[in-house]
Amino acid sequence: MTLARSESPTNLLTQVAAAVDMIEETDERQNISACIRVLAGLRFEKSLITQLFSE
Repeated sequence: MTLARSESPTNLLTQVAAAVDMIEETDERQNISACIRVLAGLRFEKSLITQLFSE
């Protein structure tokens, strides 16, 4: 999934956050979440990112 090209990027980011939440391995989930937060920061407001990735 790319966040750069979507008709509804906010909904897509919400789906990505839900998929990350489903990762059982804590270290892996935290690492992936951190990477997504950095990349999402290029497109989305910090408040939205914080809301969706509140771990």
